[in-house]
Amino acid sequence: MSNTACVLDTLATVWYTDQLRLMEAAAYKRITPALVARDVFPVDAAQNPYAKSISFMTFDETGEAKVLADGALDAPMGDLSASETEYPVVFIGAGFDQSNWDIIAAQKLGVDLNARQVNNTYDRINRLINKLIFHGDAARGVIGLENDSSVTTTAATHGGWISGDSADYILADLNVQYARHQDTCLGAHPVTDILLPVKEYTYLSTKRSSAYSDRTLLQYLVECLPFIAAPANIHAVPEMKNFVSTDEYCVMYNKTPECMQAKIPQEIFFLPPAVHGFGQRVLAGARCGGLHIHFPKSVDMMSGI
Repeated sequence: MSNTACVLDTLATVWYTDQLRLMEAAAYKRITPALVARDVFPVDAAQNPYAKSISFMTFDETGEAKVLADGALDAPMGDLSASETEYPVVFIGAGFDQSNWDIIAAQKLGVDLNARQVNNTYDRINRLINKLIFHGDAARGVIGLENDSSVTTTAATHGGWISGDSADYILADLNVQYARHQDTCLGAHPVTDILLPVKEYTYLSTKRSSAYSDRTLLQYLVECLPFIAAPANIHAVPEMKNFVSTDEYCVMYNKTPECMQAKIPQEIFFLPPAVHGFGQRVLAGARCGGLHIHFPKSVDMMSGI
C-alpha cells in the first residue's frame, strides 16, 4: 500500500487554512485608562455653548473697624475691590469617514460599524476634554490643574513612597500637606478630596499603617482627616502618573463648585452624516474651557511622592 502526498497550490492552501480558523462572535475593544475629570471635579455645563471665553469676578473686602470715642463724628470707611479673570473656550472636533463598500461589508458581516466609530469619536473628544481639564493648553491659553500658576506646589519632604519609605514617612508627608493646606486657606476651604496616582493609591490601600495595626494607610486617612467623608473621596487617578514630566503628584483640594469648576459649555454633539465622495462623513464637536479654580488656596499639590 503506498502513501499518496497531497500538494496544495497557493489558493488551495489559503482556502484550507481559512477553514481551520474560527472567528469568535464577540469583538473586543482595547481597554484604555478611565477618564475621570468629570468625576473628580465639579462640572459646569450651563454656560452659553457658543461663548468664546468665560470670566468670573472675585471680590475682596478692604478697610477695618476701630475703637472710637463716645460721641465720635466719623468712622473708618470700608469698600469692596473686584478683579475679573477671563479664560478662553476652545472648540474640539473629530469625525470619521465611511465608504459605501465599508457600509455594505459591515452589513454583510453583521457588524455595527457605525456604533463602533461613533463610540471611538466620542472617546477621542472626551480624552481631549479630560486632558484640558487636568493639564490645560498653554499655547491656546487654556488653564488646567497642572498649568495654573496660582496653585501652590511643594515637594514632599520624604517622597518615594513605594521605593521603601516606611508608613511613618508616608503619613508624615500627608500630614504636612494637610496642615499646610489648612494653614494656607485658614480653614476656609477644608480638604474634601485627594487625588493620587493609581500605583500609590493601590499601595496606600494595601499597606498597614503600622506593624501593630490592621488598618491600611487609606483607612487611617479616612478616619483621621476630619473632612474626608469616605474612601470614595480619595481617588485613584491615571492622570496623576507622570503628572508633570516624570513626577507624580498628590493633590488635596476642596471639591465644591464655589472653589473650582470644569467648564464644558457645549457637550459632545454629532452632526448628521454628509455625502463625501463615494461614502459619507460624520463630524462631531464640543467646547471646553479647562478647569477654573476660583480660590487657588483651596488646592494644594505635593510633588515627588
